[in-house]
Amino acid sequence: MTARDVCGFTPSQNGLHFANRFPSQPALRLGLRGVAELGIGNTADGLCGGLCFTARDLFEAGLQPPATADPPPFGTAWLDYLVARQIDSFDWLRVPFRFYVLQLRGRAALRPALRDEWPKVRADIDDGRLSMLGLIRATGPNPLRLARNHQVMCFGFEVAPDRLTLRIYDPNWPDRDDVELRFDLGRPGPGRRPGARRQPNGSGQPTAEQSTGEPLVTFFRAPYRPRDPRPWS
Repeated sequence: MTARDVCGFTPSQNGLHFANRFPSQPALRLGLRGVAELGIGNTADGLCGGLCFTARDLFEAGLQPPATADPPPFGTAWLDYLVARQIDSFDWLRVPFRFYVLQLRGRAALRPALRDEWPKVRADIDDGRLSMLGLIRATGPNPLRLARNHQVMCFGFEVAPDRLTLRIYDPNWPDRDDVELRFDLGRPGPGRRPGARRQPNGSGQPTAEQSTGEPLVTFFRAPYRPRDPRPWS
């Protein structure tokens, strides 16, 4: 088994200490405040990408996250920064489009992800970089299900011939260092007979799960663009 972590990063120390839960309010307002405003989005839908981008911004700048366990209130520069980073995480809507394509493909997209996306994640961790992940948790053509999907950040891995574990910062689970994505690769490892795989249906297909119990269909490595958090922090 091979294991590696990004040196110095743990969610309990470097992740934001509040959960990805916000009151219902527009994520972005356009116009003149108090005169004529247009509200766009809703923070109650979550800012998972923004929290992950912000945690990485702070870590790479050598800064600690604020100690508070309370989410920032509406109208503060802190919340504005999280919303801006949420928008950045969409990568000009390419990330939501990729969520939708993989949502359509469903579990058939897991094996290609392990073949094509996992090596990119491993290269990030091997080079000492955190790796952004998009998690597909919904299937089917209904675009309203896009909100069920999720963004997290990988900071370490363990890999063996028959299994892969990705250690993640999940903003839905603040201060947890034990949240993992677990993949049975659908092939026998050392000392396991070819027919003695963990899949209950015996199909030999790869399977995926998150240690905290949320559904996990497949994943992809998401892009990241840095931003200097020091003016905000």
